[in-house]
Amino acid sequence: MPYGSHAMLGSAILFGLITAAWGKIKQVFARAASVVIVNVTVQGSAANALQSKCWTEFRRSPFGSRRYESSPTWVRPLLRIQIVAFEKLGADPILFWKGWRPILLSLDSAPDEAGGSSINDGRLQVSFIRGTWKLDDLIVEALNRYNSIFGTGIASSRRFSIRRIFGSSSRQRANSGGTTKTATSKGFAGGISSIATAIESGEVRPLRWKQDELGPAIPSDYQALDLLALPPQAEAMVQELLRWKQSEQWYRSRRIPWTRGWLIYGEPGTGKTSLVRAIAQDFDLPIFIFDLASLTNRELQENWEMMQQSAPCIALMEDLDTVFRKRVNRTGDNGGGLTFDALLNCLSGIESADGIFKVATTNNIDDLDEALGVPSSAFSHQAISTRPGRFDRALELPKLDFRGRQKIASRILSECNWLIPSALKSGDLDTGAQFVERCSQLALAAHWGDESFRSVERDMSRHPRTAWNREPAAIVA
Repeated sequence: MPYGSHAMLGSAILFGLITAAWGKIKQVFARAASVVIVNVTVQGSAANALQSKCWTEFRRSPFGSRRYESSPTWVRPLLRIQIVAFEKLGADPILFWKGWRPILLSLDSAPDEAGGSSINDGRLQVSFIRGTWKLDDLIVEALNRYNSIFGTGIASSRRFSIRRIFGSSSRQRANSGGTTKTATSKGFAGGISSIATAIESGEVRPLRWKQDELGPAIPSDYQALDLLALPPQAEAMVQELLRWKQSEQWYRSRRIPWTRGWLIYGEPGTGKTSLVRAIAQDFDLPIFIFDLASLTNRELQENWEMMQQSAPCIALMEDLDTVFRKRVNRTGDNGGGLTFDALLNCLSGIESADGIFKVATTNNIDDLDEALGVPSSAFSHQAISTRPGRFDRALELPKLDFRGRQKIASRILSECNWLIPSALKSGDLDTGAQFVERCSQLALAAHWGDESFRSVERDMSRHPRTAWNREPAAIVA
């Protein structure tokens, strides 16, 4: 055989041997490198906590690639929503320094072994020089800090915040051209880690604005509940809820679950959602708004468990009748497929839910199943429901009575009080939202002094039953 043929044959054999052994060669190099470099994967809340700690307590290296995103966020100094840019982790590693010790972080959003898509899908890849960090201690410190943020609200001067929980079907509808969008980040299909929450906890680095300058508006010069015109029964229940919030140790010492639940019902515009927000604002509680229509059983359970890190807090399910008619999920293929049993299990399951104030609102009380806790004829005077433990109280918010209309009119029409009597008379069948709009129109007509706006007053006098349906900020159904 010619020499050239021998050489070609030998090269082919050598290439084949190297190819066959390449996997082993890589393992040898990886093991050799692992003697010096530690590579680990962190996921779930531990990943969020570690990101937060690195962004807020470590120094980011000026070198390497960067990833920027933006999101509409309430800017407190400007008192309005602005598009805010922020830097966040991506697939490309970012180097952080704590003193002389470096640590490298990057995100890997590969699906888990079960093939699921949940709030814990984001994996954090962590690399560091062996001996520079005790990873167990670092994760424990990060989680302790993370728990304190959502448990005591150290991320801001108050705990009050609003976080919306969407499911995977919401994102799928958005991707297919629908109008529904999910308020999630880091590639999660749904979950508590929204942009607002990521900013609050320090999981991203906002540009221009400081961390405590972003988030929901927190007025401090008035009590939100004072702006509402509540019936006497609702006022009594609000005071009872305040005592509940202050009595954690009393409940625990008697082995009574430290949880409450309200089902608030009434026609649109009577102030159901406004009451919940005012309670959260004045009692300094975070609100978690669950979009039940888009959630799966798994997503509801996981987010419910995550929410409990922020107890005491409020779990709000709006317009429950639009999702369930009795025990049937009426969203069909357009929703996440949440079952009635899964909802009941979260409301009063085996696991403790201490510190959770559960609230559901509905316009059509007759569409709800008694197992949730609807009005009980035997205890109607006390508003005790058919199923205490889930929704303990069933509270009806009716249209405004004379006392309620007088309270609202006196506030809005304070500079033109001669208009109050006519407003009270013409708005006797108004809901709260309608009466606020009625008074606002009258006040604006007087304030601007423009004849075109004064026609509003004349129109209201001629048509006292006109429904002013725009929902103002003070009262929203």
